[in-house]
Amino acid sequence: MLLVYVARLGERRVPFLHREHASEVVTRWSEDWPDHTAEVEEWDRWHWEQQSPGDANPIRDRVPERTVVFHARALFRPGGERTATGVPEQWSVPA
Repeated sequence: MLLVYVARLGERRVPFLHREHASEVVTRWSEDWPDHTAEVEEWDRWHWEQQSPGDANPIRDRVPERTVVFHARALFRPGGERTATGVPEQWSVPA
């Protein structure tokens, strides 16, 4: 039986050919988002290809690159004065 190792990250499922790749992604996710569910599931490959939830994600053979996405929310008045936006400042998040 051919298995697919699925990293379940909250509600998202990401399939891998190798368990260690799924485990690495789950570990990263758990470090970045400690309040969210993350675990490795084993699926029969045929079952994944025929009945996977949502869009059928391609089965990955390597761990995806890690990227940090920078973003900011700010409101400026004419003349360049910054005004409070009422949301906490968070300048980057892992993706």
